[in-house]
Amino acid sequence: MSGPPAPDAFCVDVAKSFVTTAKDSGVLLKLRVSPGAAKTAFAGLYGDSALKLRVAAPPENGRANAAASDFLAEALDVGRNRVEILRGAASGDKVVLIQDSTLDAVEVRILRTLDER
Repeated sequence: MSGPPAPDAFCVDVAKSFVTTAKDSGVLLKLRVSPGAAKTAFAGLYGDSALKLRVAAPPENGRANAAASDFLAEALDVGRNRVEILRGAASGDKVVLIQDSTLDAVEVRILRTLDER
């Protein structure tokens, strides 16, 4: 789920928007994750450069991270193994890599999910 810290060069420009193109392949999402919610769902923007994600799982033993990754995989229509938390495994502020996805596809799916709430 989470590996070694991502090199700074890999996360170039992640602060400019909540979704950016990764240096090598895929898309980076900047998230603010809030565990212990009534249900797991996107909750809109968090400040100028992050997307708020509420998860029902508690922040114990990686359960909130697993719930966030599972939700992202389903919402973005990618395999669970294509979602990786690069930064913030022990924090509410996270940078998540969605491998083998395009910026446009991820933005469209996030906006659709936000419109459905």
